[in-house]
Amino acid sequence: MYAKPNKCDPKTVVKYIGRYLGRPVIATSRIDRYDGDFVTFHYNRHEDGQYVEKTLPVMDFIRRLIRHIPEKHYKVKRKGAVK
Repeated sequence: MYAKPNKCDPKTVVKYIGRYLGRPVIATSRIDRYDGDFVTFHYNRHEDGQYVEKTLPVMDFIRRLIRHIPEKHYKVKRKGAVK
C-alpha cells in the first residue's frame, strides 16, 4: 500500500508512516504548524547548533520522512546494542 495524496487524509498518511518507524524521524513537538497545505517544523542544526525553522508543502515533508523508512525485513542495528 502506498499513501496517495488524492486518496488519503493526513491522519491516515501519518499512521501509515508511523507503522514503519521504530523511532520517529521527527518528534511531534518539533512540528509547529500544519494548515492542510504546509507543515512548519523546527530543529537545531548539528553542525553549529543553530535553530532552524522550515515550512514545506505537505508532500515535500512526507517525501523527506519516507526516506527513513527501512525496506521490508531490514534489520535495524542501534548504536551501543548488546550482541
